[in-house]
Amino acid sequence: MAVANAGSSARIPAFAQRCMSSWRADGTGRRVRCIGRSATTAIGHRCTVACTVHAAMARLTFTTDVSDLADCDIVIEAVVEELEVKNALWKELDALCAPSTIFASNTSSLTIAAMAAATARPDRMVGLHFFNPVPVMKL
Repeated sequence: MAVANAGSSARIPAFAQRCMSSWRADGTGRRVRCIGRSATTAIGHRCTVACTVHAAMARLTFTTDVSDLADCDIVIEAVVEELEVKNALWKELDALCAPSTIFASNTSSLTIAAMAAATARPDRMVGLHFFNPVPVMKL
């Protein structure tokens, strides 16, 4: 939501891991509801106004297909804190995304170098850990 609040478009994948190299759709409805609740709470706390939330939500696109991320300029990962799971996703994305795509991990405990080594673009891997509360923190 921070990306959308800043005026950029964002694609939100809705996946749940099934195993290290296979992903299944987890439905976008739950993600939309969660983001909507968070935005509504922000309105209730007067952190933002309703028209800003509606404009930001309009810039979000939800998907259950990992191939929809192929044309993204930056991909921010936030899967379970297991290196094997993260690296399986990075390998899949590495094959799909343009060489110029920046990969960012939301890890709080794993090394970025260990994830970067799983790709052909270690120079384009960064750490981007969000602090709580996520909807309030500036990106």
